[in-house]
Amino acid sequence: MKKILILVLIALGFWSCKSNSENKSSEENKTETVSTGEENISVEGDFSFFEHRISLRGEEHILFVIPTIDSTNTKYESNVLLMKGEEAVFNKIVSLDTLANTIYRYEIFADSVEYDKIATDYKLNKLVWHGLRTSNLFFVAYLHPKSGKDPLQVMFQISYAEKDKGKLFVNGFTKGSYGEHRGEKKSKENKVVGNPEGY
Repeated sequence: MKKILILVLIALGFWSCKSNSENKSSEENKTETVSTGEENISVEGDFSFFEHRISLRGEEHILFVIPTIDSTNTKYESNVLLMKGEEAVFNKIVSLDTLANTIYRYEIFADSVEYDKIATDYKLNKLVWHGLRTSNLFFVAYLHPKSGKDPLQVMFQISYAEKDKGKLFVNGFTKGSYGEHRGEKKSKENKVVGNPEGY
């Protein structure tokens, strides 16, 4: 438990320091660099760190959306952490591979021309909280094409129910939009750490 709290505190400190050097809108992509020991890797994406205070079944929880870099595969990913007090309800890493594997496994939109190209022709570069329903938190992942295609949005959910805690399921993907997201609203319950413009 203490390790998770330490992870959150380190991330908060890191992103707070970053805010002094970068003051861009959370809508803009940024390039972050991470050192792997032998070389520096640059990954493009939205690296805004979000904290959401939400009520689940009448109890306060904190949802963290923490963008990170998978240095092994040189890819953008996001750590979704749900806390109740000092206890982690779930801690889920969401990457392009996570989403693509779920789409293939359950044959979601199998008749779409993009179905078998998600993992190869796109890259994940943003993840936001969309809202909640029943026992699930909904998110939207933004996928940008590597070349010559339209961007995609992937709607997915992560369960916080006891029996399915942390289980991810993709609801679908579109070239359009899933509408306004809770993760992009500017309010006291939804603050971005490390990218303070407009908050």
